[in-house]
Amino acid sequence: MTIPFLVGAYAALPSNRSEQEEFYAKIGDAPWVNGLEIPLRDSITDDLPWFAARISPSFTTNVLTPIPGTMGNLGTNPQFGIASPDDDGRDVAIRFLTDGINKVKEVNDAVGRQVFTYIALHTAPTEHASKEALIRSLIALEELDTDGAKFVIEHQDAFIPGQAPQKGFLSLEEEITAIDEAGTTHTFISLNWGRSAIEGRGPDLPLQHIQQAGASGKLAGVIFSGAHDVDGDYGPAWTDSHVALKRDEPSSIMTEDLVQRGAYEALTHGVSYLGTKLTLDSRYSVEERIAILHHVAASAGNPLA
Repeated sequence: MTIPFLVGAYAALPSNRSEQEEFYAKIGDAPWVNGLEIPLRDSITDDLPWFAARISPSFTTNVLTPIPGTMGNLGTNPQFGIASPDDDGRDVAIRFLTDGINKVKEVNDAVGRQVFTYIALHTAPTEHASKEALIRSLIALEELDTDGAKFVIEHQDAFIPGQAPQKGFLSLEEEITAIDEAGTTHTFISLNWGRSAIEGRGPDLPLQHIQQAGASGKLAGVIFSGAHDVDGDYGPAWTDSHVALKRDEPSSIMTEDLVQRGAYEALTHGVSYLGTKLTLDSRYSVEERIAILHHVAASAGNPLA
């Protein structure tokens, strides 16, 4: 594989600080890991020196994902979001992202280089998201100084009447069209395999989404997270739980073959990065966590995995 492979390390982290340091050190040394998906809540980190020391020189492609902060804001303000038809809700979301971009600069300064290659956007709010509101937000965001990072709209499960959503944001087609109509030059699309599977209630839609975004010329990245179609340890069926491959988590519908097919399709469309984000609970050691993540990288065709 000649493109970067990212790990959503925060989802797979042990809870113990010393084990977290061991985990970061080991993935920093792993030749198949080229970067991280890093969350934004109220902040990127509450301990900047510690976090900056975890950013290996080998992490050359990194994505800021504000989805934890977005969902936290939605919990208190259901009108929150860059696709909100409510002007106040949209303004709050723009301010949240502007503050996040300032924190990106703080991390870059602490590490001494550009850490973040992409900043993810999410087309909240649930059910009431508006393509026209998103277009206005994309135009506004284009004016911000992102310290060299580009934007990617990370597609979530779209709102479908009669289907209980996990996120329930805009459709992929609306997101692609909004980028076109906004005329932005630094905004692209990223996909998460499991979230597309949740939207489609099965394993077929992720590949269709990769093909759709790829055909638009806007596909930047694909992150492989599993989805589960039965109730179990990771919650009710179709919960956005980032479960592992079926070989490691029997309830998962994401198989090695499906990852291989999705990665191949993404590569044919010139994707800029692939990766994985898996939730791994306290039963797993550091070595087991890395091995389970490695299984996805190997399935995606990474020759160093």
